[in-house]
Amino acid sequence: MSSATGNTVYAFPATTTTYTVTGTDSRGCQSQSSITITVNSNPVVSFTTPAAVCQNGSPVTLTGGIPAGGIYSGIGITGNVFSPSLAGVGTFSLQYIYTNSNGCTGSAQAGITVNPLPTITVSPFVSVCENAVPFALTNASPAGGNYSGTGVSANFFDPARAGRGTLLIQYTYSDLNGCENSAHFKASVNALPVVTFSTVSSVCEDASSVLLTNVSPSGGAFSGTGVSGNLFEPAVAGVGTFVLQYDYTDANGCANSAQTSITVNSLPVITFSGTTSVCENATAFALTNANPAGGLYTGTGITAGVFDPAIGRGNYLITYEFTDGLGCTSADDFNMQVNPIPSIYLGADTVICADNSIILDAGAGFSTYQWSNGSGSSSILVDSTGVGIGTTTIAVSVTDAIGCLNSDSLNVTFDLCAGIDFVIDNFNDVSVYPNPFSQSFKFESGKTVAYFVYDAVGQLIEHNPSFSGQETLGENYIPGVYFVEVFHKAEKKVYQLVKIQ
Repeated sequence: MSSATGNTVYAFPATTTTYTVTGTDSRGCQSQSSITITVNSNPVVSFTTPAAVCQNGSPVTLTGGIPAGGIYSGIGITGNVFSPSLAGVGTFSLQYIYTNSNGCTGSAQAGITVNPLPTITVSPFVSVCENAVPFALTNASPAGGNYSGTGVSANFFDPARAGRGTLLIQYTYSDLNGCENSAHFKASVNALPVVTFSTVSSVCEDASSVLLTNVSPSGGAFSGTGVSGNLFEPAVAGVGTFVLQYDYTDANGCANSAQTSITVNSLPVITFSGTTSVCENATAFALTNANPAGGLYTGTGITAGVFDPAIGRGNYLITYEFTDGLGCTSADDFNMQVNPIPSIYLGADTVICADNSIILDAGAGFSTYQWSNGSGSSSILVDSTGVGIGTTTIAVSVTDAIGCLNSDSLNVTFDLCAGIDFVIDNFNDVSVYPNPFSQSFKFESGKTVAYFVYDAVGQLIEHNPSFSGQETLGENYIPGVYFVEVFHKAEKKVYQLVKIQ
């Protein structure tokens, strides 16, 4: 008590206590009165510590205070709900106050921890091409979380599945406290460039380099058999059909390609057959030596594909050019030999007496002889049999070893010879000397004669169909036996000469 006497005293009983007050007046009279003050005990209050929460956790309804029905207080508390987002990160003291039916109050305290969220950092995402292979995502830290989003599976990103465009990818990470945070980053999937390579026209194997320009977009690289830079070399590739590829990479680093083919056609093969040797007296003829037909012949003596041997003896180069249905052209040459015709001279027309005869000699060294009387020998005897007094024409055709043919003819007139002075020897003024000779010999004639010089095998060496005077012969002869046939009118005389070393 605050005092034992007095008009007013204060009592602070710790337990239930009865107080008696005695009053004494001025007369000394006393009176007493008692009062019992009941002291109720405070309630026993407890507060179980709440589990730690994360900064972004849901509000927590507090139920740890006993007995129930009290009041919670502290940072982040509204009513009986603790909000981590209101409280923020840290450890906070919470109080629980309980008042019982007697109005007695008890309280208890407990701490609650709000853990921070893990900090996530994201590195930039390098754009990829739509045909890139799936790859593991490693853009976020700390490692160990999970990626999610379009095209993401088991932390792998598949550009083909994601499709073209800009996509949002999320990374979620939980730390050891169970606090989870997430971050987002953008992923760009770039489309492949549209590459075209249009058809390249076929070429011939002898064509010059082909400039490859039929592509879009420009700036890429060409590859394939026969390709060098942006040129296709038919001569390097050879004959056949070849695949050409064009590769292009755009500004995003995305690559695509296109292909086409080119055909290198072989040149036509030209072969020759048929006549390549003709005689100078042959008629003009169409050339058909080359195969395939339909090409163009050019050269000396050719007009519109017709060769005329009249250009003269010699060897002529003829060119044949042919272009096939694919536009490929080949050219090749062959030689056309124009051979001289055999030289033959029977002599001048002559008159002989009807009772005489004359030997006509076509000359030696020919392959065939055909006289007008049917004989096939080199010389024939002609008399008036079957002719009588009159004139007959004697003709002969000869063929040389090459097959060239020539002919000659003369008229022989048979006369009665009455009153005609006939010279028995028409060669008395013809001289051939020296014989034998080592360098050359002289041929002299006082009248006009024809002479023919043959070697020992009958090959005509030289001749003159009309000669008079003196001539030096034999300078170019090789040593051996030679025959000089001299003709005057219808008579012939043969001289045998020998050239010595």
